[in-house]
Amino acid sequence: MKRNLLLVVTLLWAFTACDSKSKESQTENGDTTATVVAGNTKESAANNNTENNNNQTVVSTTGENKTESTKPTNENDNGPKASIKFEKMTHDFGEITEGTVAKHTFTFTNSGDVPLVVKSARGSCGCTVPDWPKEPIAPGKTGEIKVQFNSQGKPGTQAKTVTLTTNTAAGTEVLNIKAQVKAVAKVNGPVKK
Repeated sequence: MKRNLLLVVTLLWAFTACDSKSKESQTENGDTTATVVAGNTKESAANNNTENNNNQTVVSTTGENKTESTKPTNENDNGPKASIKFEKMTHDFGEITEGTVAKHTFTFTNSGDVPLVVKSARGSCGCTVPDWPKEPIAPGKTGEIKVQFNSQGKPGTQAKTVTLTTNTAAGTEVLNIKAQVKAVAKVNGPVKK
């Protein structure tokens, strides 16, 4: 009995909490507008004014039984974007000896209309270390992503990635490096292949 009472109280509280985020108002011409407010999102059908500060969907119902759903957009979604174009996105070091630190530089061009910002670059493991430009790259200009791969303790076929976070429409770019690491004979044990 106590469980059922607790369940009923919890459900009532949940419905009441959800309902407190909805408002209903009446416009000057008599149309009723239901506005769902979630976080910092507000929409008013009376003056067609929309304010969006997060990624919530706002649904508005007017007195004419029309339902309108608007997915908020980032203020930069309709404006010019940075675009990145690499000469090549994959590099194969070929066969290298275990313990070698192999280095490669990926060259790119900002083919967009606004400065390109590389916010971060992450290697898929600790053996892959990227270096990227910290300053914005102007439209039409080039930049470099320097990658080094430490093959120590990594015999065999290796495939690693470097993930860039940028201000392009895609938001991320992935560079690939490959190597066939030839194992070094150990004095105290067998050779790994």
